[in-house]
Amino acid sequence: MISNFFQTRKPKRFEMQTRYYDADKEAFQKRVEMSKWEADNPEHPAVHFRKHWEKRGRQRANQGSNKRIIMIAGVLFALAYSIYRFL
Repeated sequence: MISNFFQTRKPKRFEMQTRYYDADKEAFQKRVEMSKWEADNPEHPAVHFRKHWEKRGRQRANQGSNKRIIMIAGVLFALAYSIYRFL
């Protein structure tokens, strides 16, 4: 007890681990976990629906793009014909 009386206490250290929230990293990890889950469960209805929906969306985008190209080509052809006819 006498030895404790003469010894001074050392100050407590303040140890706080820094925390950093990275939303991009968390979103990336969530996508990685989801893709692993999809690989493990390929016949799950949610996975099947998502793949079908993505395929359908690409088909619609291609159809819209094709229609747009045909329409632009028609307008350009009509414009060229009208210019050629009047000259």
